[in-house]
Amino acid sequence: MGSDKSGSPFTIEVVKLTSPDGGENWTSGSEKSITWEMHGTKSDVAQVKLFYTKDGGTTWVSIEALDGNPKEHLWTVPTVKKKKTKCKV
Repeated sequence: MGSDKSGSPFTIEVVKLTSPDGGENWTSGSEKSITWEMHGTKSDVAQVKLFYTKDGGTTWVSIEALDGNPKEHLWTVPTVKKKKTKCKV
């Protein structure tokens, strides 16, 4: 393992969302794949929980809890009331 001698804040990335990764335009009711990469962990991943938000992260809605780490999930995009609603997964 390496070390950090800078004294500056740092992050350790365990999971990285690869799709959607920003800027996509997904239509309500369409099926899209959510994909991610998992970096090294001490133990095998037992469960992955997927969520989305329509309000910038104030509230999160559950998409699915998946056993293990399948690295992909086919999702039916939810209905939104306004056009151009920005969501995050």
